[in-house]
Amino acid sequence: MELGSGHPERMGCIQVHTLDVGDGFAVYAKRDKPELATAVIERETTSPTLWDNYLAYARRERARKTRGRSVIARDDLSLELTPLGYLRWYIHPDIPDVVDRCLYSFELEIPTGSRSGRLQHQGGIVHLVIEGQGHTILGSDRHDWEALDVIAIPPQPDGVVFQHFNDGVSTARLLLVFPNYDTSLGPELGAAMDVVDPAPEYRLTTSGGGELREDGPSPTVL
Repeated sequence: MELGSGHPERMGCIQVHTLDVGDGFAVYAKRDKPELATAVIERETTSPTLWDNYLAYARRERARKTRGRSVIARDDLSLELTPLGYLRWYIHPDIPDVVDRCLYSFELEIPTGSRSGRLQHQGGIVHLVIEGQGHTILGSDRHDWEALDVIAIPPQPDGVVFQHFNDGVSTARLLLVFPNYDTSLGPELGAAMDVVDPAPEYRLTTSGGGELREDGPSPTVL
C-alpha cells in the first residue's frame, strides 16, 4: 500500500506491510523512512476494543430507535410523587422504548391552592402552561401566567432558584422540556441541582422512616 503526502520533502512516500504474528500483527516500512522500523502491536483477540464497543453501541441504538415509540400518549404515563411535585415523564434516559433521548420532558401537575417544590437548577428550562393559572417566583421576582403561556427559565452561571404556584380553581398542568446534556456537561450542567423546598404533597408522605409532616394542603385524590 502506497501512502503519499502533500509535502514529500517532509514526509516522503512509504510502503507499509503487515504480517500476522499470532497474538498481534507486525508493521514495517521500506524506502525513505528508515525510522519507521518494524513494530509489533499486541492485541487481545478475546477482549473487545473501544472501537468494537462504539460500533456495538451504535447498533443497539439503531435497533432501539427502530422499535421505539415516537408518539407518547399522556394516558399511558404513570403519575409519580416527587419533591418537585406530581410528574408524568414523557422523555427520560431510563425510559427505554422512547425514540428520542436528547431531551428531558415531563408534565408537572400542581393541585388547586398548592405549589411546586422550589428548585435550584442551572436554568435553560422551558415550560408550556397547558391548563390553569398561577405565578412563578424566579429569584425575588414574580411572574404571572395562564394557559398557553410559555415560561422560560434562563441559564445563569451560578444557577437559579424558582417555584410555581397555582392561583386558579383547578389543577395547573405545565409541560417542561430541557436538553439532555448528561454526556457532555453532566445532569447538573455546572450548577448544583436540588429541590430546596419540597412540594406540600410530598411533605405529607413518609420519607426516610420519618413521621408524616402535615404542613401543607391536602393532596388531590388521584
